[in-house]
Amino acid sequence: MGADPVTAGLLGLGIVNTVMGGVAQGRQAQAQARAAGRQAEVARAEAARQAGEIKRQAARDRERAGAELRRRLAAARVGAVGAGIDAGSGSALEVLAGTAGLGALDLAAIEREGGLRAAQALQRGREAAYGYSGSAAAARARGSDALLRTGLTLGGTVLGQGARVW
Repeated sequence: MGADPVTAGLLGLGIVNTVMGGVAQGRQAQAQARAAGRQAEVARAEAARQAGEIKRQAARDRERAGAELRRRLAAARVGAVGAGIDAGSGSALEVLAGTAGLGALDLAAIEREGGLRAAQALQRGREAAYGYSGSAAAARARGSDALLRTGLTLGGTVLGQGARVW
């Protein structure tokens, strides 16, 4: 007994439709994975850019604070000398040394704060990139799943409908 041409044609169209749908889903999932991968790269690059800007700003802040410290020390020396005090000995020297020490602590704190803020920016970028990488992996899995479902659906169609045709 032969196959009915109309039924066989419909079976063929169903097979083509199933394959095309599966291929389209697989391509869409691949495109989503590529897009998520690009977003992860952008997140890492943006975090690096922000961290660099934070470091540059911290360096500028430190330079300004250092200039202010030098100005204060010079003003204190001039004031001591103007008051007839030997700025290189005794309590005047202790005041200048204390001011210099506190200023150095301020400079170190500025540098440390800038480093922490830069590290936080990099961490936020890594976290964002990790999320996008997870999205990319999920999209790749959806693509594999679409191809597997296509194969199973195709097999079921061929076996179920093919038996009726022949």
